Amino acid sequence: MPIDNVGWLSLIPKILAFILKLFFAILGAGVALIFSGDIGQDGRLNLNKNVALKLTFSVFLSITGTPNALRYLELQEITETEKGLFYILIATFGLLIVGICYRAMEMLKGKTFSEICIEIKQAFFAIQLANKHVDYSNPKYDRRSQNRKNKE
Repeated sequence: MPIDNVGWLSLIPKILAFILKLFFAILGAGVALIFSGDIGQDGRLNLNKNVALKLTFSVFLSITGTPNALRYLELQEITETEKGLFYILIATFGLLIVGICYRAMEMLKGKTFSEICIEIKQAFFAIQLANKHVDYSNPKYDRRSQNRKNKE
């Protein structure tokens, strides 16, 4: 009995491509959880509501953000494996950027605009002061010259 309706066979490559994208997104979310400290050095994952939310958000960000980033960068022609690298990077560092923005907003709650400006000014002065104490023209701080001495 011949199969006349083989339209469902055209879905198989699309499903396989989506499974590959999902694999890379979950891999990147796992790396993001390692960076955030939710997966410890012993490799244990204490699954709770926050960790599940981070994992879900990281995968969602990767699945939705990567095609937009590739379209913006005009990289639609790259292979699926190269796209997988983008899925991993966006899942990992996207969650990191969202976490930084969230913590920054939490720190600024209840402060006036002038207090925020004063804190930013103090942070820039602290960075500038820290850089003034190191004389980078001194060969003592040049790592290349230290490596040469160690090899000799």
